[in-house]
Amino acid sequence: MDFVKKNLLSIIALVIGLAGLIGGWIISSGMTKKQIDDVRQDAVQAANSINSLQVDYELPALRPGEEPWTMSRVTPNSRLTQIVGEQLEALVAQSEEVRQEAIAHNSAGKTVLVEGLFPKPQNEEAERISLSARMVERWPEAHEELLERSNAGGPIDAQQMASRLTTQRQQMVEQILGSRANQELSPFEEQEITNDLAKARLGMLKGHADSLTVFGERDLFVKLNEIPADGLVTRERYQTLFWDWQHAYWVHEDILEAVVTANEGSDGISGAPIKRIFSITLEPAYNSEVTQGSLSQPISEDYSQSFTGRVGGNPPFDIRYATVDAIIDLSRLPEIENAISEANFMTLIDLDYYEINPDQDLREGYYYGDQSLVRAQMRIETVWLRSWIE
Repeated sequence: MDFVKKNLLSIIALVIGLAGLIGGWIISSGMTKKQIDDVRQDAVQAANSINSLQVDYELPALRPGEEPWTMSRVTPNSRLTQIVGEQLEALVAQSEEVRQEAIAHNSAGKTVLVEGLFPKPQNEEAERISLSARMVERWPEAHEELLERSNAGGPIDAQQMASRLTTQRQQMVEQILGSRANQELSPFEEQEITNDLAKARLGMLKGHADSLTVFGERDLFVKLNEIPADGLVTRERYQTLFWDWQHAYWVHEDILEAVVTANEGSDGISGAPIKRIFSITLEPAYNSEVTQGSLSQPISEDYSQSFTGRVGGNPPFDIRYATVDAIIDLSRLPEIENAISEANFMTLIDLDYYEINPDQDLREGYYYGDQSLVRAQMRIETVWLRSWIE
């Protein structure tokens, strides 16, 4: 009792403290239970909302003309999640397959003109001059071979045709005169011979034209850059210069392939949609540097250049434009467009033309046949995938 009296204030403080602690615990326990009930109720409501939720799933198609994979108005669940995951994995696999097909199509048949020149010679100082000289030699050789593979050529040799016509005239005269006393041809006989020779000349021109796929000679290939007059190319320039030549050659290959495809089955130039190629002019060289965008962003589009909206200098691909100056049969333009798109990732994006009178060309030995002949400037967009070209 004395202890209580002596420590009354301390004991009162302790009792008050314990009472507050016990009361706080009781109140605290009551609040936690209420919160748990509220959370449980919210969870039940959320579960009910999820169970009644209906969503649409759609995975995009990879190829033009294919339908996207879709599931409409379905309730999410673990099995459905698995199905969507499997479809997504299949889509990724198909995407890689399409990518490889695109690379194979874009790079088909593309080989370098001079082995070891690109990307850089192993011993640059020692090999640069010799490889550069070989490239200068190889450029015209390769284009001669390209023309030969495409069965392209010039008009019939004028001297040979004149010699053949002279021989035919002599044979006609001998047949008419024979052993008759009067060895002079009458005006009527002269006219008959002239008419027959004109038909013979036209037949020779047609026969030569139909032995070719298209009229075209080596000067139709226009390079963007020329080598210096002294034939020497500095180390700073030779990679840019000769890479431009190499890439230009690939574009030339694809365009000639398109011409061959368009004219296939026409039995020669007289029945073909593409008659003659005057020139193939390439616009700015392939851009080896990415100038815009990134692989994680959508590819930008610019319809001021062409109706395709494609723009070069982006991470997946670059663009190079070509203008083909040619004589074509305008009525068969769809065949030409299809052939261009089949040859590679190329699109005819613009066409300017005017009608021609073929008589002057015929006098020069070019026989085109009787169709809707125009001289056309065809602007072609070519696409090059960086994944293989770099």
